Amino acid sequence: GTPAKVAVVSVPEGRKVLANGNLYVIELDETKVNPYFVKAYLESENGGIALSRIMVGAVMPNIPVDGLKKIIIPCPEKDKQNKIAEKYLAKIDEIKVLKYKLSKAYKGLNVIPVFDKLYEICIELKNDTAIPIKNTYLILLFI
Repeated sequence: GTPAKVAVVSVPEGRKVLANGNLYVIELDETKVNPYFVKAYLESENGGIALSRIMVGAVMPNIPVDGLKKIIIPCPEKDKQNKIAEKYLAKIDEIKVLKYKLSKAYKGLNVIPVFDKLYEICIELKNDTAIPIKNTYLILLFI
């Protein structure tokens, strides 16, 4: 994955973004570059590699400003940038829809009535009548 989180933010007139710690605000000239193209690049494999090369620190990695200034972002013509940005945003929308469907499906697991019947069956089984199932494991990870 990408070693840094990237976001495009529209700041209303008269408001400011306070950058502190490892947060950098890069103002782009939108007449020359599409911000979503830059975001797509920085989140791509090549962009991730470029960011990884300038990162310092093993335990708490960060990106120094001097390193950030040295990143070279390929800059095709604006119409090509716009096409790439549109494809990127379409994929982001698709991912949002899939995440919503997945969340809804997980919530649906709680209402499956079959578990009541399974509980009754488990109570009826005695230790000597239980059927062993080989190579099946239940693993619980508490986080």
